[in-house]
Amino acid sequence: MLRTLLKAVFAASMIAAFTACQPKFAYVANSTDNTISGYTVNKVTGELTPIPGSPYTAGDGPGSVIVTPSGKFVYAANEVSNNVSAYSINQATGALTPVSGSPFTAGSGPHSVTVDLSDQYLYVTNEGSNNVSGFRINPGTGALTAVSGSPFPTGKQPSSAAEATGSFLYVTNATIGSPAGSISGFSVNNATGALTPIAGSPFPAGAEPFSIAVSLLAGTNAYVANFVDNSLSGYTVNTGTGALTPVSGSPFTVGSRPFSVAVDILGRFVYVANSAATVSVNGNGNISAFAISENGSLTAIAGSPFTAGKNPFSVTVDASGAFAYTANNGDDTVSGFSINSTTGALTPVVGNPFSAGTGPVSVITTPGS
Repeated sequence: MLRTLLKAVFAASMIAAFTACQPKFAYVANSTDNTISGYTVNKVTGELTPIPGSPYTAGDGPGSVIVTPSGKFVYAANEVSNNVSAYSINQATGALTPVSGSPFTAGSGPHSVTVDLSDQYLYVTNEGSNNVSGFRINPGTGALTAVSGSPFPTGKQPSSAAEATGSFLYVTNATIGSPAGSISGFSVNNATGALTPIAGSPFPAGAEPFSIAVSLLAGTNAYVANFVDNSLSGYTVNTGTGALTPVSGSPFTVGSRPFSVAVDILGRFVYVANSAATVSVNGNGNISAFAISENGSLTAIAGSPFTAGKNPFSVTVDASGAFAYTANNGDDTVSGFSINSTTGALTPVVGNPFSAGTGPVSVITTPGS
């Protein structure tokens, strides 16, 4: 009971800290030229300006990039070289410096990387070896140490991971070529970072679920983008057991080839990046936007879908909920949008779109001040 209360207090303090600040820096993983692009974020307009020294060298095929909640470190999952690149962030300039010991070995085909809310653990989905690698983060240096028992088995071709309430971790199993995928759910040992399967796991999803997002505020809802059947599955999260239950109306129709999903920190809005074409064809993409009801069901936001660049493979919402960004794989750009705090509607920011490296596939922003 005490641990649950402490978690709730910690989560509330983190949410208050996040929502009180605007994004400071943004980073994009470029899968083709094996780099990380860095930008300074204009806190008023959301405009992106390249950081001097950017782009930064990553491993082979960086497919996902994440920033720790503290805003101190950046990690990229390198799908081809089977490792994780780690960087410390210069808090004044946003420049990245490789962490001593980087890159750190992961499983086969690491596809996605996520960090828990308490800044202690990092998890990597390994699409080729069908498991999740868990690491403890050194809070001073950013170095990674394997969690005892890692890697942890998942379903077939795990593609994305997200945490809920600091207690549960969810992994989408794409199971490419099958009529339906699934979601592996785990309880997280807060003392060790070890993962234990949740009763009832895996939970059913749509065809080729490539991305999952959880509402950070209380972690009561989860949403999964199903790439092949152009849908978004919605779930309520049992905060006691971690079990997932479909919300009313799920699955919801989105645009063509949804590749990524993001939820704002307060759990008000959901955004889905629709890549609009197969991964080998450049086509105009867009963003489906929804308002979240009290029971987790979704209603399309007026004006949705909103136009993005070609083949948007990733969408993120900054910690303050003021801006959203997409990494557009087809035209090597980043699209930026301001978010209407009342309606959730998107408006392109000044200077949109912004140049990235070759083959951008993931974008993330840092907390700022």
